[in-house]
Amino acid sequence: MSETVDPRAGRRLVYSCHGRATGDLRARGVVPAPLPPRFQRIPATGPVRELVVCWWIAVWHEPPGSTSRQDLLPFPGCNLVVEQDMVGFAGPTTRASHRELVATGWAVAALLRPAAVSAFTSGPASVRDSYVPVAAPKLHSQVAEAVAAGDFDDAWQDCPRGSPHGLVR
Repeated sequence: MSETVDPRAGRRLVYSCHGRATGDLRARGVVPAPLPPRFQRIPATGPVRELVVCWWIAVWHEPPGSTSRQDLLPFPGCNLVVEQDMVGFAGPTTRASHRELVATGWAVAALLRPAAVSAFTSGPASVRDSYVPVAAPKLHSQVAEAVAAGDFDDAWQDCPRGSPHGLVR
């Protein structure tokens, strides 16, 4: 932790190792707001680069009874997403949307290149602005086991919490 003086408020603030102001040292007992979800993009390498632009990983921990609204911008790409309880195919989006994150969760996904989309649909326009469940129990169990085993922990090594872009290697 480090300390600094907030010139606007004239008080000492304590900063956590994540760079967030956690409050005045004199204000004992004040609980800081929850940390934003971690988000990381990792460029695809090797032969899979022909089908995948990058992998992205999101992890969140919300206190009981609270939610975190995550605004999503439109993007003309498709994603194959493995979540805690399902696998889904997200079509290209044409409008902003949002997602409410609750409890503790994660998502591991692949931003697909156009050549990969045909494995999921005959035309991206048919899944525009939609999220379709994908029957892929083996993929789901393999990713869930990797998350539980901590196989993605190295992805966070240099990534600050709440970084909107994560660390691009």
